[in-house]
Amino acid sequence: MSIRTDLAYESYGANQAASIPGVTVSESHHSLYGIHRVSITSKEGAETLGKPMGNYVTLELAKHYKYDPKGAEILFQALGDLLVEFIPKEGSCLIAGLGNASITADAIGPGALHHLLITRHLKNSLPDSFSHLRCVAALAPGVLGNTGIESGDMLRAIVNEIHPDFLICVDALAAADPSRLLATIQVCDTGLVPGSGIGNARASLTPDVLGIPVIAIGVPTVIYADTILKNPQNPEHELIVTPKEIDQAVADLSKLMGYGLNLALHPELSLSDVTHFLS
Repeated sequence: MSIRTDLAYESYGANQAASIPGVTVSESHHSLYGIHRVSITSKEGAETLGKPMGNYVTLELAKHYKYDPKGAEILFQALGDLLVEFIPKEGSCLIAGLGNASITADAIGPGALHHLLITRHLKNSLPDSFSHLRCVAALAPGVLGNTGIESGDMLRAIVNEIHPDFLICVDALAAADPSRLLATIQVCDTGLVPGSGIGNARASLTPDVLGIPVIAIGVPTVIYADTILKNPQNPEHELIVTPKEIDQAVADLSKLMGYGLNLALHPELSLSDVTHFLS
């Protein structure tokens, strides 16, 4: 059955892709989370799963994420460790918080920026004092309807101006299983197409287009009604559904994303250091 999802692991499960050359899957489980890995190395695998060739890793929580001080440190570090697998060990970084901050289900990207340690201006003005930190800049480009500018065009212009060594895009995704809404974080090295999760694909943000590595991080916040009804792509059911807990969950997940990024980008800092800098 064809399903609409941005999660490679769901596409793999729906297509029973274990026998397809060029698709490998593995998983591990921990007390508070599970990790699923999907690697697509063949065109056949990419066509079957409907995903570009590359590496996809999901951090899957047991339920909708709610901030809990007792478990937060474990999850912050788990996401940071996962991101380290994708982030270059050296080099400057631009982080794009994609989405519409005025729509809760689309506010994961802009929300994560509030929890980031931004250093580019500090390293430019006081390079010796901040030499132990990576150069990080961030931007929430907004959406075309509000700015009149494609986020892809805006980011291409900024990449050409400040020349980051790599780009990280944070965005909201669509899932096919309601249990994965607000409970899954997917990281991949293929970049992304903003708006594709809700059928409104915009300009691509990929390594081929931008000429630098592009890491995409996303959380599924919506599901199509026709997916729930098991009636794929029925235009009569072109409705998008979100969980009722979405407001607090998006705020909590934005913090999880931001702190995980900080720990991965600045490995010299501890969680208490990050909290101190952001306080």
